[in-house]
Amino acid sequence: MTREPLNLNDDDIETPKVEPSTLTVLEDPLTLDGVKNIKHDEKEDAKNTSIIDFKKEEIALSIDTSPTVKPSDIVIETPIKVSSPRESPVMTPEMVGNIKISITDYEKRGDGIGAYLVYRIITKVDGIKCYNHKEYEVYRRFSDFLGLREKLHIKYQVYGIIIPQAPEKSIAAMAKTKVNPSGGASDEHVQIDIAEKRMRGLQRFLQRVVKHPRLVIDCDVRDFLTMSGDLIKANFTSAISGNSVKKVFKTITETFSKLTLPMDENDRWFETAQTHLDENEDVFFRLQAILEHLVNSRKSMAHSQESLSRQLALLSSCEENTSLSRALSKLAETKECLSQIETQQVVKDSAILLELIQEHLSLISVTKETFYERVKTWQNLQAAQASLVRKRELKTKLELQGKADKAAAMRDELKEAENKVDDFERDFKDISKYIRMEYNRFVNQRMVDIKEAIIEYLESLVLTQERTLNVWEKMVSETASIIP
Repeated sequence: MTREPLNLNDDDIETPKVEPSTLTVLEDPLTLDGVKNIKHDEKEDAKNTSIIDFKKEEIALSIDTSPTVKPSDIVIETPIKVSSPRESPVMTPEMVGNIKISITDYEKRGDGIGAYLVYRIITKVDGIKCYNHKEYEVYRRFSDFLGLREKLHIKYQVYGIIIPQAPEKSIAAMAKTKVNPSGGASDEHVQIDIAEKRMRGLQRFLQRVVKHPRLVIDCDVRDFLTMSGDLIKANFTSAISGNSVKKVFKTITETFSKLTLPMDENDRWFETAQTHLDENEDVFFRLQAILEHLVNSRKSMAHSQESLSRQLALLSSCEENTSLSRALSKLAETKECLSQIETQQVVKDSAILLELIQEHLSLISVTKETFYERVKTWQNLQAAQASLVRKRELKTKLELQGKADKAAAMRDELKEAENKVDDFERDFKDISKYIRMEYNRFVNQRMVDIKEAIIEYLESLVLTQERTLNVWEKMVSETASIIP
């Protein structure tokens, strides 16, 4: 490694001309804990004494009056190799600027077994680096979303970043997309419901990603939102594939690892956070069940209102009394309007509350996976420490047996094992710090999301009740002259 000349103050010494190709050292002094016995020219020692503190170690440099410094003029005894601090990819400043993502509609492309849906994504950006324009419009298929999520998961979850979960690929939804509905309007309505629900889930996923200050400037996220052409299709996004089977086996392996090598948690904060996650997951599961029951009940009521409307219309057509027939006809129209209102409220119940709770349940699951990344780092640290202890014991045993050659050969392995332990200790501290940051961001964002959802849901309920009241008031005014 070529060492650049040090720039010292002119008041202290005169900096000689140094040829870059002639000054070579084995280690960068900035990465050393200590460098010993660097030669001094006694003649220039009184004039050119300069002490430079690198990590609390004194390094004295001898500078000859000749225009070049030869490698032989620098003597380094027992250089100590210490790994330089690694720069984590998650070290980013706070997010500056705004970005808004919306998936407005979708369209079906291809026919038969090769059919698929693409979603229209509109991105509006203001003041975020890496985005050169203020607005982008792209079309992405569902597998592109899954590929993006997998890339982010591989790159960032090992550092403690919570990567939101994309909607799961459903075989039933895939069949509805690839096979034309043959059951009439009912099957077509089901297909539309599935596509719109998936569209809302994908929009939530992207919005969650771009809210993170590191993920929003990731190159894969940027390309996903800005490249007008088709992305390279990932080979691990199929509903049934070898990668999906590998994930299942990986999950089983991690479960056994948790059981065989449990972590003794010494950090009170993580213990409290884990308990808090478990409690929230239990509450959200119960809330999800209640909301699903609410959605199904309201959907059933809407269907009942529609059926009643049809029966009242038939009854009014058979009624001989003109006034009663008109009253029944108006009541049938009212019930039909109420059925439409209830159907619209079903969508609001699902889109505003139910899907939000399901999203946060998936986020809790991902957060637990992120917490387990810390456990895996701790397990790696324990394995490295155990390996270091074994190597030290072996080296001591060889020295006691008088096998000096083999003991000397163990020094490099022992040093490598010590460096590995230091690396894992640093990794464990880093991931613990980042998980704290991510968890606090997750909790704060959850509070904001639920507050906004509750306000929006209450407004939708008020609007629904106002529309229902207007329908009944209109019927009363129209039937007042019919019924004495």
